[in-house]
Amino acid sequence: MNKFSSSQDSFLEVVDENNEVLALLPEKEVHLQRLFHRSFVLLLFTREKEIILIKRTKDKPFAGHFDFFYNHLYPQRSRLGQIKDCILASGLRLPNRIDYLTTFPASLDTNLEFIYVYQSFLNMDKKELSSWKHLWSFSPLDLKSPANLSCLTPLVVSFLKKSWLTFPFS
Repeated sequence: MNKFSSSQDSFLEVVDENNEVLALLPEKEVHLQRLFHRSFVLLLFTREKEIILIKRTKDKPFAGHFDFFYNHLYPQRSRLGQIKDCILASGLRLPNRIDYLTTFPASLDTNLEFIYVYQSFLNMDKKELSSWKHLWSFSPLDLKSPANLSCLTPLVVSFLKKSWLTFPFS
């Protein structure tokens, strides 16, 4: 079960290639059958416009790697509510606003997920963030080192390689 969901939230909407709902199935079944479904990514930025990533927990694939604030979208709850829960679970304060940017279509690159992309800014700088061991902020210059790329999840690397991520979106 996902750490941001409750037992009643563990169902996902299965969607077709046009992102139209076909069915509601248990999360495990959606993944086993490799069906299209929905998720969100929150691009969270510092005052210096560096993106903030969160370290994945030991119970997740790519444990210890840094990832976006990311989760499945559960149909029983509002998208904004789920995004806020994700931020609060990290220990951060809620930002003043969260803006919708775009939706990426489901593909192998997105793990068969239609990804709803949001962005927000926190009133924190890199120095303040450095005391949070499970968070990391970086600028495009930080990505010149292959060592830095090796600590990112495949989703983040995919966003970077496809130029889906610019700093920041305007």
